[in-house]
Amino acid sequence: MASRTRQITEKIRDLIAVDFTSGESGIDMQNTVQIGATIEPPYVPFACVSFSQAASEYGQSLGRYKITNTFEIYAFVGGADVEERTINAMDLVEDMIQALCADRQIGLSSIVDDIKCAFLAEDGDRYGIEGIGIGYIEVQVYSQSDTGI
Repeated sequence: MASRTRQITEKIRDLIAVDFTSGESGIDMQNTVQIGATIEPPYVPFACVSFSQAASEYGQSLGRYKITNTFEIYAFVGGADVEERTINAMDLVEDMIQALCADRQIGLSSIVDDIKCAFLAEDGDRYGIEGIGIGYIEVQVYSQSDTGI
């Protein structure tokens, strides 16, 4: 069986690699999401999911740990101008967050207790990626274990 972190990473990818054409963004993300961060997208729309860190602390019961796994999602979209790119990125990350939070255990109830998301959307011109809107989601996944991982 795959590690807890790998299972969560793959599940996050699977939840956002879907067709959002009936959502706010109207974007189909099927076959456009990879695991692992990239600085510049190979095409748009495109998204990547990367594992950032895991932090554990003592749980409420003896011998248990509370774990917070942090993941980052970068979503890249096009648009004619700065306003359109920013709005497109905003709409896409909101669609993704709705997909992620529809089931707060993300379909992994045996290992995930809860999920929390924070996001932002900006024009890529600020970062030297011209003509692309960038959406960013920080995903925190909470769980418990006997070992701290």
